[in-house]
Amino acid sequence: MATPIQNAIAVSGDPLIDGLIEGGAWQFTGAHVLTYSLNTFSNGAAWTAVDASAIAQALGTWAAVADIKFQQISSGVAPNQSTADLAITHTGNYLLREYSAAGVSVFPDPAWGDDFLTGLVMSRSQYPKPEGDVFLDDSFLNRYNRPGAYGFTISVHEIGHALGLKHPHDDGGNGRPPLAAEYDNGLYTVMSYNDPTVSATLTYGNQSTPMPLDILAIQHIYGANTTYHTGNDTYRLTNDGIVRTVWDAGGIDTFDAGSLTFSVTIDLHEGKYVYHGSLGSITAIAYDTVIENAIGTSAVDTLLGNDADNILVGGGGNDSLNGGLGNDTLKGGTGNDTLDGGVGAGDTADFSDIAGGVTVNLSVTDGSGNVSAIAGTAIDLLQNIENLTGGAGNDVLTGEGSDNVLSGNAGNDTLNGGSGNDTLTGGLGNDTLTGGIGNDIYVFTGAAPESGDRIDDSAGFDTIDFRASTGILVLPAALLLAGSRIDQITLTGTKTTDAIGVNASAFDADLTIPGTTGLAIMGNAGANTITGTGGDDTITGGAGNDVMTGGAGNDQIHGGIGNDSFFVNVGTEHGATEVINGEEGIDTLYFTPTTASVDAAANNLVMNAADDVEKVVVGTAISTAGTAALDVDASAMFNGLGVTLIGNGGTNTLTGTQFADSIDGGGGTDQLAGGDGNDTLKGGPGNDTLDGGVGAGDTADFSDATLAVTVVLAAGTAGLGTATGGSGDILSGIENLTGGGGGDTLSGDDNDNVLTGNAGNDTLKGGAGNDTLLGGLGNDTYIVDDLQDTLSEAAAGGMDMVRSSVNFSLVDTDGAGANGGNIESLTLTGGDINGTGNSLANTITGSAGANVLDGGAGIDILKGGVGSDTYVVDLIKVGT
Repeated sequence: MATPIQNAIAVSGDPLIDGLIEGGAWQFTGAHVLTYSLNTFSNGAAWTAVDASAIAQALGTWAAVADIKFQQISSGVAPNQSTADLAITHTGNYLLREYSAAGVSVFPDPAWGDDFLTGLVMSRSQYPKPEGDVFLDDSFLNRYNRPGAYGFTISVHEIGHALGLKHPHDDGGNGRPPLAAEYDNGLYTVMSYNDPTVSATLTYGNQSTPMPLDILAIQHIYGANTTYHTGNDTYRLTNDGIVRTVWDAGGIDTFDAGSLTFSVTIDLHEGKYVYHGSLGSITAIAYDTVIENAIGTSAVDTLLGNDADNILVGGGGNDSLNGGLGNDTLKGGTGNDTLDGGVGAGDTADFSDIAGGVTVNLSVTDGSGNVSAIAGTAIDLLQNIENLTGGAGNDVLTGEGSDNVLSGNAGNDTLNGGSGNDTLTGGLGNDTLTGGIGNDIYVFTGAAPESGDRIDDSAGFDTIDFRASTGILVLPAALLLAGSRIDQITLTGTKTTDAIGVNASAFDADLTIPGTTGLAIMGNAGANTITGTGGDDTITGGAGNDVMTGGAGNDQIHGGIGNDSFFVNVGTEHGATEVINGEEGIDTLYFTPTTASVDAAANNLVMNAADDVEKVVVGTAISTAGTAALDVDASAMFNGLGVTLIGNGGTNTLTGTQFADSIDGGGGTDQLAGGDGNDTLKGGPGNDTLDGGVGAGDTADFSDATLAVTVVLAAGTAGLGTATGGSGDILSGIENLTGGGGGDTLSGDDNDNVLTGNAGNDTLKGGAGNDTLLGGLGNDTYIVDDLQDTLSEAAAGGMDMVRSSVNFSLVDTDGAGANGGNIESLTLTGGDINGTGNSLANTITGSAGANVLDGGAGIDILKGGVGSDTYVVDLIKVGT
């Protein structure tokens, strides 16, 4: 429902808007729909289908630019009987005869409605809804009811009043400001009484649409129609005698004057207009409308770009093209043209229409800063141009110090980028491409390089980009001139299903090769970086330390000679038939999850006998925050060296080989299985299960723990045990324990255990068996119950103690501190047993039995206890 409201629109402060707004406007509850009816006056003619169509077109010109729609309803014969928002009425020739007016309309303003009824000497009961009503004289409507005719312009004008627009020269009867006199012209507003005059010498036509300031004002009232012409539209400029404004809500759009044979000036800035015909044809550009491209005539044209990335085509004649802001493409065509890219670092002079050779050197200018371009038989002048596109002949294109894009097209071209990071495309023909200083890109758009193509470049990090390749490209060594090198090859197929690839074994540089479709890639002897695609890739690194990523699909990746790295993203990339073969060298598989939402059942990587990989890294190499549940089973690998498996923050299941493996679960609640061999298992944070498997030297490693850890291997249980502290782990098949940075308590079982305390005040208890106890830093306590136990403590490693239930000597047995040579204290806990000190200042404490206490060298303290003890003393220090 629409309601006319007086002074609904306040003064905005923009004189271009305020000069056309009366103040009254339609207000809506719901959709912005205005109804209209076609009515007749006392002596008005009946509405014909042609007349009705013309009114619908006139209404449509306003609906095209503003957020309003019109719906016709049948409502009465006379306008005062209509229930429509806009009653549009034939008046015969009454208006022309009585008022010398072709049309009259009422603003959507109740005050104007009252004044209108006063003039008619009618009341609201007789004429309830005069606001928005339009009266048109038949003499104009019936004779000129097509766009471009005067009667059609009157219809558009009067509908503008019915929507709330006033004349630009008055105050609308509501004290509103007039429009500045310079804009009171039909070029700018259809609400003006003045014709759309460009100059006194040029013919003018009639407006068939609202003009730029009308659109600005009506959109201020009702909002813009943002769905109108959102595609890539072409507006053909012809000599049709119509004055119009283009409102375009989106897309890449073009003004095309190519059918004209006389000169035009096309300025693509908003609010500007093009005069394009002796019949008075004018096309203006609405504010907030962006037209990107312009095509000139066969005559001498001037084309001016806007802030967008414009394509300006001069056609024939000696044209002047200026791109303005943005990265523009200027194509002068035939003739001696002037091409100015304007502001922007990516402007292109395009000579693709030139049949003869083109010669341009952007680094050579005249005193005015112009670059001369020989384009066939013409000579163009260039300014502010960074990029060049050649024609069908043998072109010589040379860049300058910026990042140039040079394209040869057909012909045997010579392209030289100069300094800067340049992109060179030879196109068809046998081309010579020289990037010069900088990181340059050489683009080949055909299926393969031409046999005579040559690259001359030895500076920077340079790339060959095959953008339309199909099949397997074998790159000939002749492609690179002597002393040249390429660092990267990129492959982009013409379709995502293309199987493409490259054999670069003839090149001697380290290569990076990324791709986007199914690939077959062969590296060279350098350190290559090769990235596969969404297809089934075959990647061979060649010699060198290569980095290879298969991508999605079932890939075959062969490392070749060298220490290679393989990256697999499980859940999205690893297929059932994927093969990874490290071949020679110390190779690493990086097994990287995507996100925590990946299905754990799909994240299963089974290494087979062909996967000659020495190290597997799960998650942390690329995504340290990964938490996907992962399963890696390397039990079938027979590389003779074992593997290193490193988990992530998820719940991992990691299974080693039959050799000596190193397995790190990372964060999460992990299950680690060493299998055969003497394995090292590190659970990390979380409640982990560590199974050393078969082997007499499996180690549970807690060296990353910062809190105290207590680990007990139960006697007689073949390595079963538990760990408590920062986390609670369950152990099996474990013989050796390694502590962390806290005060750890490590207890062995019946096996020959190796217990390593590391930093912190640790307590190490070997239990039965011939154990090796290594305290590390901190004040450590060694609990000894077997004469065959071996202790190792570093010099100055803290104030350490041995608690022994058997005879024990702290004497250094190997000169390096073995068996207590660097331990300060000994406490006997058994019966009648003996204790012997070393060269340090020892404290030796007896048990309840009859002990023999021998301090050895050093100033010692001997404490006998309650039994009958014997002290062996070789030096008594007497003090006061």
